[in-house]
Amino acid sequence: MGFLLEHQSSGDARKHQQVLGYAVHLGASGLPLLAVVLYHGERPRTGVDPWDEVLAGLEPSAARAIAGAQARVLMFVDDLTRCDEAELRRLLLTALAQVTLLCLRFLREFTAGQALDAIDRWGDLLRAVDRDTGPGSGVEAIERVSCYFLRVTEVPPETLQAAFERILQRPEDTIMSTAEKLLKEGEARGEARGELRRAQKSVLQLLAKRFGPMSDAVVARVSGAALPELDRWFDRILDARTLDEVFA
Repeated sequence: MGFLLEHQSSGDARKHQQVLGYAVHLGASGLPLLAVVLYHGERPRTGVDPWDEVLAGLEPSAARAIAGAQARVLMFVDDLTRCDEAELRRLLLTALAQVTLLCLRFLREFTAGQALDAIDRWGDLLRAVDRDTGPGSGVEAIERVSCYFLRVTEVPPETLQAAFERILQRPEDTIMSTAEKLLKEGEARGEARGELRRAQKSVLQLLAKRFGPMSDAVVARVSGAALPELDRWFDRILDARTLDEVFA
């Protein structure tokens, strides 16, 4: 029996297939696998794909042959969206575990004001996390919690730092540096997206000049391509005699 922990933040119902892929990569073919998925999406999860649906549409003999070689996945989903704050706080967990679940469950849907109110309500847990002596560092855990606040809420870094300092009753000097790092990461991602869009546009323009107007399918394919594909197609455009040769 294998055991796998996973989380899910989107409502994609294909989680069972994804977990099955993990099982295959882990070398669990033919073995039963228990997967526990912590779901913290925006809406309640509507269902789990059973293994029978994966084999739907196959001939019975083919389905039996494939099933015998595949990992057998039993997936249990813990849906945080069905829990309110009081229920999560009643769980017999460490302070850090409770703070983590509360953040995953609520922060993305909170306004800046609601997030600041939550810091006050969760103050006892945050102080317990901060003062935990091990294993691990409570200060490092607080840094990661505050980083998540910065990522998913609209609270300004200066305001967030002041709120954490008031609750923790100590100077908090990591939030501003984390905010600067996240800003640089965002700028880098924006630059990368800009470079990708420019490459896609250039390839489409060259294709149109070489072979005439492009179909919607070709436009969609180029618009969804990554840089390695675009570079390969770019190199082929001048020498290719047909559009098929470009994409071969």
